[in-house]
Amino acid sequence: MKATYRQNQEIDRAEWDQFVALSPQGTLYCLSAYLDIVAPGWSLVQLRDEKGILAAIPLHLKKKGGYAASVQPPFSQSWGVLLRPQAAGSPYNTYRDQNQQVKALLDAFPKVDWFAHGFSPAFEYPQPFFWQEFTLHTRYTWVIDLEKSETELLGAMRKTTRNLIRNTPGKIVEASSEKELLRLVRENRDSGKVLIDGTAEKMLGKISQWLLQTGLGWILEVENEGKIQAAGLFASFHGRTYYLMSAKTPGNERAMSPLLWHAILKAKKTSRIFDFEGSMLEGIEQFFRGFGPSPVPYLYIEKNQIPQLLRWIKNSL
Repeated sequence: MKATYRQNQEIDRAEWDQFVALSPQGTLYCLSAYLDIVAPGWSLVQLRDEKGILAAIPLHLKKKGGYAASVQPPFSQSWGVLLRPQAAGSPYNTYRDQNQQVKALLDAFPKVDWFAHGFSPAFEYPQPFFWQEFTLHTRYTWVIDLEKSETELLGAMRKTTRNLIRNTPGKIVEASSEKELLRLVRENRDSGKVLIDGTAEKMLGKISQWLLQTGLGWILEVENEGKIQAAGLFASFHGRTYYLMSAKTPGNERAMSPLLWHAILKAKKTSRIFDFEGSMLEGIEQFFRGFGPSPVPYLYIEKNQIPQLLRWIKNSL
């Protein structure tokens, strides 16, 4: 069982996107057009059989000073290993097969001195990474089961969150462009609160345009007295709606809860899960928890072989 490394121009995009759509670990972040935006020149380690792709992992290799790194870019919570759905069988055979497939992928890795990727919560067999001295970190996202009724969803919320939803400052509208979202991002930066850097802002603009054009995503805005006070970007794939990014007028603490509630109600029409995408930051986690979601663990797997002195120099710059 031997995997191969494929450069960007060698990848069959239609086959890859079909594999992503079928894989239990497949996410929006792994679609070829999305990867083109967040990780230009992305590549792939893949294992094939007579039916096509059996297992794969996307990489975003960057080289500098003789070292190579594949570090997950912004707006990409989960890449990691994707596997073909397996027929029901004994647990022993299931994990034996996954063991062989993941080992084959690792054996075909190009030279990577620093690897740092988040994996789908559906990836359950990280042991081969551990055996090859990767470090496994557990992180958490927060998700809401959208198959619950609207009454059940409201009942699971913190009282403060419900009150903010019932007292929406203005009206919620669906936007036709990312213009106001990006304006709010810049307005926060000008006030001294940097939500994302300039590179990520450009990336956000391209992601927003692609999602709106393909119908995979939407932008909601809170409008009050003719001015947009908050905006959020959301996307749906595989029965899951992702909360990708939001921004609000600096100092406005009332607009975001009703905006997210309307996004949850919109997602409920087409998705089974609403994914807040984290966060491990205590203040943000507390805000998300107010909506009554459940924590779901996922793995962030890392291996850093860059010499300690170079790490120290990099961090001191």
